[in-house]
Amino acid sequence: MYAIYLVWLLLLIGDAARALRQLTPAFTFIAGITFLTMAIALVFPFFGAEYTIPTSAASFTIMFGSLNLYVYTMAFAYMPKLDDMALASTEVLELRYKNREKICSLDCL
Repeated sequence: MYAIYLVWLLLLIGDAARALRQLTPAFTFIAGITFLTMAIALVFPFFGAEYTIPTSAASFTIMFGSLNLYVYTMAFAYMPKLDDMALASTEVLELRYKNREKICSLDCL
């Protein structure tokens, strides 16, 4: 059963590697940061960065600093554009104004 899982995992990794070559530079940067953070999250527990009482201040700081940097990078990368938000709020206001005119014209009859 583990052999089937391993073959399937290797096929998925190969498919992901093929898809990475077709990404735009911005998404390649995000994928690189993701892989770096995954590597740090897998390696640093062996250095004692996640113990209750850390053995080294440097490993603790690097581990949690890199995870926080990753979270803030993802939040910035997937933040909606301010122009789109302003346009959407303007469209909502226009729809409300048009609906108000329709209601007023019906009430005035």
